[in-house]
Amino acid sequence: RVIPGYQQALFAPEQLQQLYQQHYRITARFDRMGCQLAGAAITPPPQQLVSEGICYGAIQIPPSGQPIILLADRQTVGGYHKPGSCLRLDLDALAQRPPGTDLRMRAISAAAAVVASRQALQQFWQTTAQPA
Repeated sequence: RVIPGYQQALFAPEQLQQLYQQHYRITARFDRMGCQLAGAAITPPPQQLVSEGICYGAIQIPPSGQPIILLADRQTVGGYHKPGSCLRLDLDALAQRPPGTDLRMRAISAAAAVVASRQALQQFWQTTAQPA
């Protein structure tokens, strides 16, 4: 699941549609810094960006057009375009997938992300609560 970011407006609508409709494959270029995907290339916007802080799960689109999902040991700043960020709840599962795994991204709203996070937290507490 992907929470669209403010830079999504810089991408052509057909590029965003492609990002969310195509299947991508996790490549061997996968470590604690990031997970590079292979699939239909996304054309990055032509605007130059100033380097800025990068969050855990940010999806960068480098000049190659192959998305990179940034993980725990990512760099702290960067200047590639970012259409959004993966929902934190999904990143642990992603980090455990082997190269060659197919995945598909789905855009969700910030409100849906909050609901999913609350449900996951509630489920966690229900399964770990010990009777008094």
